[in-house]
Amino acid sequence: MHLIVGCEQATVYRAGNRRFFTKRAAYNHAAREKIRSRCDCEPLDYADFASGYMPMACRYHEDMDRCAKLQARLARWYKHIDTSNTNNEAEEPKEKR
Repeated sequence: MHLIVGCEQATVYRAGNRRFFTKRAAYNHAAREKIRSRCDCEPLDYADFASGYMPMACRYHEDMDRCAKLQARLARWYKHIDTSNTNNEAEEPKEKR
């Protein structure tokens, strides 16, 4: 008897409470969450479209191009920090003489 859905093991990466199949996606999610944690935009609930009032955007989200560049820069920085920590842990401690 053959199963329609099979089971297999895969490497996953965690960022926050989510799992990702690639490190790049995990780094991007971590960067996006860091920006979101510092965001102080007004919620869209306060928008009154009839009178033309739109909620205020924070300094991170007022320019979406800048926000995308900041997210990419943070993701690269997280990757750099992660690889430098991995390299330091891989080295064996040197014996003192």
